Amino acid sequence: MPSPAQVTRNPKTGAPIRILNLDTSAWRDQKTLVWLDTAAAATAPASRWKRWEIGATSIEDAEALKAAGIRPDVVLALGPMPEVYAWLTNGRWREADIVAVSRSFVEEVGIEQLARIRVQNMICLDEMKDIYPFTGPAWDGSVEDAKGLMALALRVGRTFPLECPAVRAPVAEMCGLRATARLESPPELILVQQYYRPEKGRRAREITACLEANAACEFVDRIVLLDERADVPESTLKAHPKISEKVIGKRLTYADVLRWIQTDAP
Repeated sequence: MPSPAQVTRNPKTGAPIRILNLDTSAWRDQKTLVWLDTAAAATAPASRWKRWEIGATSIEDAEALKAAGIRPDVVLALGPMPEVYAWLTNGRWREADIVAVSRSFVEEVGIEQLARIRVQNMICLDEMKDIYPFTGPAWDGSVEDAKGLMALALRVGRTFPLECPAVRAPVAEMCGLRATARLESPPELILVQQYYRPEKGRRAREITACLEANAACEFVDRIVLLDERADVPESTLKAHPKISEKVIGKRLTYADVLRWIQTDAP
């Protein structure tokens, strides 16, 4: 009698095919919001920073990051009113997902004037206690607390660099937010796969084109090929230094990938 997990059989071998259900999440607690300025951004390639949510603690930092090829997702617009107002009226707010301002800015400019410039992604930090009660007590007026509030509102799992204020630390712990004072660099993204060269020329060209497209992707730092034999064209290896080939002499399995991670991954 088949077990509850058995759903069908392999049409070629007749072996049972089972589905493995997991309640755990492999990614959710790693959602990251990193706060950058130009000095911090220069410590890693722009393409790596783009793997995370990017925050800028001033409009000056936001503009400098954009000039460096990094688009901030969150901008804390907490500078002098004329400077922030000019930035908003020039439409620069459209290049971010969220722009956070203070109540004093809103009161100084006026609701009617803000309505005229039609900013559609602005949030008032002083009102977050009422809008998102789970973020905890009212904003204490500091940049660090603003960073913590935005990380909580976005429900990220990690944020840095952040010296979490005492008023926000218990809330961060309760919500599972890991805030650290040290800036972390994005790790390498390594694609591990197997390449083969089919007998049919058209299919072989398709497989090679897929490999080269992966090599051209800015989010992939390295490609490790664990192949049955040395099949990768020499021209492809020379054109794409990201690619390395290791002959394992058999079809790739999950065990081979895990073994490579354990013994060879950085």
